[in-house]
Amino acid sequence: MTDDDPRLIPLNGKTPQEGQFVLYWMDRAQRVRLNHALSFAARQANRHECPLLVVMRLGGEEPSITRRQAKFMAEGIQELADELSHMGAGFVVLAEADDKAFCGLLGRTVIAITDVGHLRHHRQRRAWLGDNAPCQAIAVETDLVVPVGAASDKAEYAARTIRPKINRQLERFLVDQTDERPQKSFSGIALPAGLAPHDWEELAAVCDERGPEPVDWIRGGHSEAKRRLASFLANDLPRYDGERSDPTKCRVSHLSPYLRFGQISPIEIALKARAAKAEAAGFLEELIIRRELAANWCHYRDDYDRYEALPAWARATLERHSDDTRDPGYTAAEIEAGDTSDAAFNAAMREMKATGYLHNHLRMYWAKQILRWASSPQYALETIIALNNRYFLDGGDPNSFANNLWAFGLHDRPFQENAVYGTVRPMTQSGLRRKFDVDGYVKNAP
Repeated sequence: MTDDDPRLIPLNGKTPQEGQFVLYWMDRAQRVRLNHALSFAARQANRHECPLLVVMRLGGEEPSITRRQAKFMAEGIQELADELSHMGAGFVVLAEADDKAFCGLLGRTVIAITDVGHLRHHRQRRAWLGDNAPCQAIAVETDLVVPVGAASDKAEYAARTIRPKINRQLERFLVDQTDERPQKSFSGIALPAGLAPHDWEELAAVCDERGPEPVDWIRGGHSEAKRRLASFLANDLPRYDGERSDPTKCRVSHLSPYLRFGQISPIEIALKARAAKAEAAGFLEELIIRRELAANWCHYRDDYDRYEALPAWARATLERHSDDTRDPGYTAAEIEAGDTSDAAFNAAMREMKATGYLHNHLRMYWAKQILRWASSPQYALETIIALNNRYFLDGGDPNSFANNLWAFGLHDRPFQENAVYGTVRPMTQSGLRRKFDVDGYVKNAP
């Protein structure tokens, strides 16, 4: 990565200052491998002949990180802390509320680097860093294959409009890199006490102590993400295109929580998928085009999680049908309890509550039924977002918000008119039964 790389985003017009270290505020990309922000920070440290300090700040996320997510995240941070120590970088985890400690570190910083997330709180953090760092501050995009600003300068209408823009630049950005390391070890420099990276309960306490308990079927961290990727490429990718819509076959990678916390790079996944001995086009469409469409949406729309952000045609048709009879109709409490007349929905609700996971096809069906049952589309969206953020391990990222609004017509087109849905695409249980063995799924759900 060169100094004029499109991944680099200046945050202020200041210059480097005399200091003890280069500081990398690790916000979105919680990993060492293929982390362009970390490599750029290491290169700046080497250029200025000083060590590198990596700082994480937890708390203040929107939505909050749940207890379930905190344990998964902490497992990744434990591995990250060991890797950073091995490469000679300093590392400290601070509470977001501890501005005094972080500003004290900025006062000793030569250059401040951060990475790029696409939600409101990520943008606010970058703006804060640009304003408050007494030195040059630079953000580095490392969450996407093609940087969001390089792909498009506006919120795209659908996958079909962003696909050619990404594909034109894909070979430029879909490349491996040699991860740079700091030449001077971080030692003999006083740091604030910070939070214990190995204590997930302490990390959860500064995020959100509420929410469901952690799960034990999946473990966080880059090494575990690599293991899951290797297993998927060897065993499931050959059948992915034919069986990916069937939750009972489980031809999925389970990589979305790792991507949500930046524990693995989408570039690493894509390069390994391309090199696999199986057709990977369908998988890469989801990983790159669909995921980066969601990032594009959240990057360019500050109202990315609000009903008012829906396309005009979708709002108009839903509002024309807002007085349609909901038969049946359910409250948010009944929906969360899985207390409905739809056995498939109830099973999906049990699974997401117990495991933090739901197959993508069932997620779409789950959201569409809530839209059909809730007293208004606005109430439906509020319910979907709240449950998504509360239970899913990968909840609260751009994919989640874009997919939530997809159920209401975002990134889609009008269909034949139906009650309640209007011309928004419906999903029915008969449609599910054409895809997979619904009764078998219901029987085996938690």
